[in-house]
Amino acid sequence: MRFFRVARVNHRELRRRRGFTLIELLVVIAIIAVLIALLLPAVQQAREAARKSTCKNNLKQMGLALHNFHDVQGNFPPAVAHAYNYTSGAKGSSRSGPGWMAYLLPYVDLPSLAQDLEGFTRTGELVTISNQERQGGETISSGNRPASTPYPILVFAKRVIPSYRCPSALNTELTNWGFATASYGANYGTNDGFFRLDGMIVKMNQITDGLSYTIAVSETGVRSPGNPWSANNGEQSQWIGSGNNDWRANARYINEWENTSTSRNQPNGGRTDGFNSGHPGGMHALAGDGAVHFLKDSMNPATYISLGTRKRMENKNIHTNYKKFRAGATEHWKPGTIGGRFTEVQAQWD
Repeated sequence: MRFFRVARVNHRELRRRRGFTLIELLVVIAIIAVLIALLLPAVQQAREAARKSTCKNNLKQMGLALHNFHDVQGNFPPAVAHAYNYTSGAKGSSRSGPGWMAYLLPYVDLPSLAQDLEGFTRTGELVTISNQERQGGETISSGNRPASTPYPILVFAKRVIPSYRCPSALNTELTNWGFATASYGANYGTNDGFFRLDGMIVKMNQITDGLSYTIAVSETGVRSPGNPWSANNGEQSQWIGSGNNDWRANARYINEWENTSTSRNQPNGGRTDGFNSGHPGGMHALAGDGAVHFLKDSMNPATYISLGTRKRMENKNIHTNYKKFRAGATEHWKPGTIGGRFTEVQAQWD
């Protein structure tokens, strides 16, 4: 009979062989680092795509609300209305009243909040003989800071409304004086935009450029490209209106040609009184017909300015800095009847 020798297992040697060497660990770590470097941009892009989708949906809902408001009231709301002082019976500053987003509350599924603010907005008394609004709120200090007297509406003004905020925006949640912020502003052009800044209203038939070719609302989600808002910035958008008589809390310029620089009149141009977005590469804009467009930062300023007005601009004196941009948008501008001036034809979206 043949006997086989059973090998003895060296448990100490076996335990020593189970571990990874330093080189193996370094290789694994390097592979993980490469995978993270490859996947992180894709994850960030996916998140930004989701944020852009939410922002676009917010603007679509605002477009529906604006048209529902017009159906009921016969006009669009002003960018910012006049305040009304119960004590003195006098009309307050044109920058002190409700902002346009406050008027849309019943149409963005917030009827109870709209009812709480009914004395402040009085949408049922929208138009008076002078086409100015008489509001049931308190006047607000005309200085650089809000009045020290507590506002009756402050308890409601603190409410953050998610559909008025873009996920990519760099807004604060509240201002120093307790007003909830927003990420969108009304386009008032230079009082020839979709909205009026002086407390007056615009009707659909006054938008002679056509609803499809007029910017109604766009983004105000950053102070300037890449720079966040601070809670003490009075021009940061606030849905209920301004806390310190700053019209930029409600509306933004899309300026005309005269005396402007090339960097100021285009999407994300870096102005606190212009439209700026937290999205990379451009911003969303709501047209008067309810369609939402993404305007690239590289958009021709001549096209952008044309889309910013509700009526045709005639015989405009184009600033020297803009002449080269007009040359690239000849389908939107033609020589005017006055020498050296230009008349708008019809802007198209890029």
